[in-house]
Amino acid sequence: MTMRGLSRASRVVVLLIAACATSTCAGTPAGPSLAAVQVNDVRLQATEANASLCCCRVAALAENLNAVPVHVTIKFVGYDENAAFPLATIVHFIRNMQPGTREPVLATGFLLACSRLKDVRVEVDVTGTTSELP
Repeated sequence: MTMRGLSRASRVVVLLIAACATSTCAGTPAGPSLAAVQVNDVRLQATEANASLCCCRVAALAENLNAVPVHVTIKFVGYDENAAFPLATIVHFIRNMQPGTREPVLATGFLLACSRLKDVRVEVDVTGTTSELP
């Protein structure tokens, strides 16, 4: 059935219903932003005393600047001189990180010597604590 087949009163009613439906969605409050998690002081640590031996881990400090507790997934991606292709990636998970807290991170998993890594890039993914965990 098209708008042409409806009477003028029916068209007005359909338009009013559509307008009401879209206006109710526009006023839905947004929740808090969860983007305020910082990872600072990222540094490499050799698991042995010699940085030219296997293996390497990442030490850092994570801070939740959000107003709510969050789950934090941090990816540390290690590169050598060729920044186009990563050598390895470590994933570190922090569950239920409370607002305003700092947590030391010690992420193990680079199965190569720290001396091979020239750059470590950090990717942070934050979800609310009411979200399903991965």
